[in-house]
Order: sequence, then structure tokens, then C-alpha cells
Amino acid sequence: MPITAEAITQVSDTATQATVAASKYFDAQQSIEFLSDSGAVNQLDDINEDFTRLRRAMRLRDVPYLVTVEPDEGASLKITVQAADDQPAPGDDIMQAAAEWANRRFFLDVDMDEVKKALSADDYGKMLVERCWPARPSNYGGPWDALLKGVIHAQIYPGFAAKLDGYVRVTYGERVTFDGETINLFPRPIELAFANEHDLRAAKFSRQKADFAVNLSRMLLDDPVTYDFETLRQMPGEDAVKTLKTLRGVGEWNSQNTAMRGLPHLDVFIDEKATRKAIAPHYSRTDDMNKREVAAAVERFAPYRTFACYYTYMHHFDMGGKD
Repeated sequence: MPITAEAITQVSDTATQATVAASKYFDAQQSIEFLSDSGAVNQLDDINEDFTRLRRAMRLRDVPYLVTVEPDEGASLKITVQAADDQPAPGDDIMQAAAEWANRRFFLDVDMDEVKKALSADDYGKMLVERCWPARPSNYGGPWDALLKGVIHAQIYPGFAAKLDGYVRVTYGERVTFDGETINLFPRPIELAFANEHDLRAAKFSRQKADFAVNLSRMLLDDPVTYDFETLRQMPGEDAVKTLKTLRGVGEWNSQNTAMRGLPHLDVFIDEKATRKAIAPHYSRTDDMNKREVAAAVERFAPYRTFACYYTYMHHFDMGGKD
């Protein structure tokens, strides 16, 4: 189903609201709750205690806005987009961009009956459906979010990773003011590409992380055709993974994670220790399944391997199931 911003209404000098209808079975509150627990958030994602609001300062059409997403009647979202102080309220094109962003964040347009049909291809998939369907994956704010977080957070404690995130955001991110409150956005590749690696090292980045963060940004800028995110969204998931893996500092997991939950693609399965351990008993294998065996086991769930992967994580970590 096409995702469009509807009932667009200017609600103040700087803010506009719209509704976005999702496909059947969408539960906005559940999706926001999943997002809060999923690892796909960053410091700009402000989620309230009862999971009825997601607020995020971000760029739409490369202009900073404050976007608020809330459940609306039925399977719908209410989206409020606020311009920076002294800027005019956003128009219809920006509201459509916000609707498209919400769709990527929550897979609003997915036909969940088709997902159920695809995942019911074998007994393992039927178990996932019974336990998890019709929950939907909650994704990163975008592919750059996923790539940068994958580089910064790799193999360090979450608290320390948060400090590095904060340093990067405050030092290199654009400062934007909404209702008198100033927020530092996360830096774009164009901003991080000019970071001094010695400064990053002084801020407790390892030599490798400093190198990866700066040179990842430069590679994206140097080859905008190969690494165009919109192009990567349109190609098959496996091809997007292969392309992302050619970026400096982006390994197997980060490329799969970014393709599945950053672009995002509907048909990517993250092959790692947790997913192998979860699926192995169902295919008469030990938890040392190799890459070929994992690919063969999950191929039957195409073109919705992303949902099979997401439900596998939910099952493995006992997240939000029905039992």
C-alpha cells in the first residue's frame, strides 16, 4: 500500500500535523515499545514511559526538524513536524518525507498476511508466527545511523559507547533550536569526514575506531553513486549487504544489520551466533552451523527473511511473545 501524509494541517507558526495510515494489524504503541528495546535507538530518540510518543530531531530533505510520532485512531500514526525557531511551518513535501521516514522506521506498508504466509513454510517458521506475528520490526532512524552506531559501538560497553556518541554529536553535529531548546544533531558524513583523528583519540576513541569513523564518512562522500542509500534500498538485500561490506570498518554483521534495519530491506537475515543458536535445533544441527547451512535454512522465508530474523531474535531473547 502507498504511504502518504493525509489530513495535513498547520497547527502553529512552526508546526504541521498529518496522519499516516498503516496496513492491517499495525500497533503503534507496540512498535514504539519494541524500538525502545531493540538497540536501534540513538540519543536523539526520545520515547515516553508508556510508549505512546517518539520524538526525534532529524533532517528531512536535509533540513532540520523536530518530528513527533504518536498512535492515532485505528492502524494510523499522527505525525507532527516542527521547524526550527524562526523558520516557517513545513509544507506538504516535508510532511510526505516524514511519512516515508515513519514507514521505513516501522514497516507501515507491509502486508502482514503475506509475511505470515511466507514464514509458514516450515515448522520453525510456523512456531515464529504463532509466537510473534503480527509484530513488526522497528528500525534505525536511517542507514547512516546504523552504520555509524555499528562502528562506534563494536566490542565496547554500552555506557562507554554512549559517551563516544555524545562526544561526536556535541563536537561535530549541527546545533538546532526548537522552542528555545538547543539540540545537537548527529553529524552527517560531510561533517564527520573533517574530524581530526587525534581529537577522537583524545576523546577515548581507539585508533581503529577513529580511523573507521572518519574514513567511512569520506568513502561515502567520495563515491556517492556506489553508496547512494536510495539506490541500495532498491537493489536486492544480498547485493546491498555486499556493497556495504566494501566500506572501511564495516564487517559482516554491520553490513547485514544496516541493510536489514537501516535501509531497511524486507529480505535480509543476520547470520550471527545468536540466530544460529536459535535456529539450529529446528534443523537438526548443532549451534556451529556454517554460513551455507544458515542461508539454506532461511531461504524458504523469502521475500520476508527480515521478519524471520526479527522473530528469531524475539524468540531467542524472549522478547514480546505471546507465550
